[in-house]
Amino acid sequence: MPDVGRALRDIDTEGVDLSRANNVKPVVTKNIEAGFRVQHGAVDFEASYFRSSAKLGDSVTLNSDDDFVSKREKTRVQGVEVRSGYQINEQHKVNLSYAHTEGKRVSNGDGKLDKKMTGLNIAPDRVIVSWSASWTEKVNTFVQGNYAFSRSFDDTELGFDGYLLVDAAVGYKLPYGSVNLAVANLLDKQYITYYSQSVGLGTAANTRYFSGRGRTVTLGYSIDF
Repeated sequence: MPDVGRALRDIDTEGVDLSRANNVKPVVTKNIEAGFRVQHGAVDFEASYFRSSAKLGDSVTLNSDDDFVSKREKTRVQGVEVRSGYQINEQHKVNLSYAHTEGKRVSNGDGKLDKKMTGLNIAPDRVIVSWSASWTEKVNTFVQGNYAFSRSFDDTELGFDGYLLVDAAVGYKLPYGSVNLAVANLLDKQYITYYSQSVGLGTAANTRYFSGRGRTVTLGYSIDF
């Protein structure tokens, strides 16, 4: 189903027959997915391709009044995902993954997919590298680098510069439960979020243009039962 609440709030005339309104009609998609997975010794690899198209899709845009509205129009989203892992030994493993997504919609009613979707509908392309290690039966660590690639849009006022974030965590097993210490944005990177750069800020630019969270430390305790 589309965002019915958003569709209903967008109605500004009396006597609208909702049973005939395009905004509340279901989104019927044609999905294609193909992929494979291989594991040989210490190496595992998988790749997949997907495409989702709809004659009456639901894409979210920002109108001139600085409101988010649903546009019911032809859409197509497609992308690829690739992941590979290598088990160095029993204690250490590294993983590498890449994801690419692109989306287009009809903008002028001629049925041609001619408009790139913005950050409201499409995530940035990413490369993620991680290393997990079990140093002892009690101590384990995890380090991850997440790089979001820059992206351009049809609207020249929009654009994404891309950034790299590093996260880390360490866990210690106690006689009862485990203690975990996690650090998000380990390098305390100053960055502007993908949402702020790629959505369209309208007249509320100062309230929607914001930076991401700095270094954040989380201490937790967990127990299985």
